[in-house]
Amino acid sequence: WNISMAAATLLEGIARTIEDSVVDLVLPFITQNINADNWRMKEAALMAFGMILDGPSGEKLSPLVMQAMPILINCLRDPQTLVRDTSAW
Repeated sequence: WNISMAAATLLEGIARTIEDSVVDLVLPFITQNINADNWRMKEAALMAFGMILDGPSGEKLSPLVMQAMPILINCLRDPQTLVRDTSAW
């Protein structure tokens, strides 16, 4: 257990609680960092994206998931193992 895992678990709980509203709160962080040169920021954005998927409605998430798929697939080729693992997860 570490700070990253705790933050991800907390974000997942928030997403399940406030549902669609979480997207507007977290999306700016994701869009700003998902293509970052800093692999830690990229991995954090990928983790945040993954952790909010269980809260919002399909209608809210569907366009975002479709938009994210090419980025997620590209991240599977990232030089950093944690970025690849988080993208695959």
